Amino acid sequence: MAFRPLVALLALTAAFTCRPGLAMQEPAPETKPAEVGADRPLAERFRDLKRKIQERSRAQSAELAELRRAGAAGGSPEIRKSIERARRDHGAIRDEVAALIKAHPDDPAAFDGLLLIGAELDDDLAAFVEDRYLGDPRIATLCPLLRHSRRESSRRLLEKIAAEGPDGRSRAQAAYALAESHLARAKGPDASGRDRAMDEAKRHFERIVADHPEERSLEGSYRLADRAKGALAWIANAPSLQVGRVAPAIVGELLDGGRFDLADHRGKVVALVFWGTWCQPCMAMVPHERELVARMKGRPFAFIGVDADRPEDREKALQTTRDEKMDWPSLWDGGFDGPIQARYNVDHYPTVYVLDARGVIRFVDPRGDDLDRAVERLLAEIEPAPASP
Repeated sequence: MAFRPLVALLALTAAFTCRPGLAMQEPAPETKPAEVGADRPLAERFRDLKRKIQERSRAQSAELAELRRAGAAGGSPEIRKSIERARRDHGAIRDEVAALIKAHPDDPAAFDGLLLIGAELDDDLAAFVEDRYLGDPRIATLCPLLRHSRRESSRRLLEKIAAEGPDGRSRAQAAYALAESHLARAKGPDASGRDRAMDEAKRHFERIVADHPEERSLEGSYRLADRAKGALAWIANAPSLQVGRVAPAIVGELLDGGRFDLADHRGKVVALVFWGTWCQPCMAMVPHERELVARMKGRPFAFIGVDADRPEDREKALQTTRDEKMDWPSLWDGGFDGPIQARYNVDHYPTVYVLDARGVIRFVDPRGDDLDRAVERLLAEIEPAPASP
């Protein structure tokens, strides 16, 4: 029986800025461990809880979409209340699942509950997994979920699986989850421990390439070693993309077929935005981007897009720029993992770099008013000061 983790519900709330959002609904009743039907098989009770998770996830998505349509901005009281309700619902379901697992540790279906909780395993349940399932091949299916956990006990569990798992599949999944977990911390806003996290990510990715070259993702769509090699390239390239370094060269083809060379824009402040038509946050930024470009007309500023749509969607992307009045150059990068995206370590959308007139990276991922302020600050460095009256 396959279950998706409760972390999906929190991921939905964390991504609210990507969602079109909406009308407030009455808070769902608090979930408590149910006594009714307590004699039903554990597997059946977990199936019911899985349906509850899916229903609440859909309701949360609809609520956020309606809020966005009604004009609620990220961080607004309505959005915060919606997210807080989702977190309460999440916590209540998580507690119910955990209580059922602890009450029925010998039931074969207890593992299904672990998959439902995923990254939300507490320290006791992490110890329970190590004690009961370290030799069970099913433990491989838990590893990708644990990479989202911030608990040290989950990290230790993954280390244990990577070293002592029952088979190569489990050990590879654990090593990959560890590598991605460390890399996510290295990319996070907290600079403390960043170098160590990057070193740990590199170590685990190298382990996958060396020890598990043929192991595939759980659904079988890609080899872990191939993704690990890409991540190692990202790690090697990261120092060249730090603030204060000259931005990598870009020579390429525009969506409409024209030629583009970033070097032609030296002497200007450049906002470089990686986007795609499928990316809701990218498209939500377009009105603000239009306003910025209009305000900067006649000043030494260039707004440049890099499109990440699939090869078969190139014409769609070009038409989108026309329909949305995106009157600035957009490069064609041939889909995901295109050469420009690889050179700029793009792993989320939109990704934004702001370069000064010398082509030096000065800001990474400013959005909205922060982007405006970054551009104005750099323009002030090269534009003559207004004459005194």
